[in-house]
Amino acid sequence: MTLLYLAMMACLFALMALLPWEWAGFRWSELAAGVVASGFLAYMVRTRVLCITQAGVFVEGSGSRVTVRWTDFERVRERSHGRVELWFTDGEVEFANGGPNRRMDRRLRRRDAQRRVFISRYFRDWRTSPVGVALGDR
Repeated sequence: MTLLYLAMMACLFALMALLPWEWAGFRWSELAAGVVASGFLAYMVRTRVLCITQAGVFVEGSGSRVTVRWTDFERVRERSHGRVELWFTDGEVEFANGGPNRRMDRRLRRRDAQRRVFISRYFRDWRTSPVGVALGDR
């Protein structure tokens, strides 16, 4: 899907470069190309949301929602460069469009995204965060 957006952006740039609009040394086609590129880039930026509840954690983003329960908590894994992961035995994956998306499901399962949460993306010191408080008794 990203390749499709890049191809569309390249075609729009090519069309706008051909437009001869010029006024006081300013090419309006460059402004239009910048606006179009900014729109596509803003659309392609991924946003992720982490929500911590009494029952567990869910991470929402990129058209999917991964939900894991505290009862399935397995371990905390600290990796290099300060990255910290929470590992769970199992998790549920839901998709934004409601229906099954096999390609995204394969990609999430290949990366174990339904079982782990990169907590260091959201908190610098996870031990003092709500996650650390929730894990304090485990």
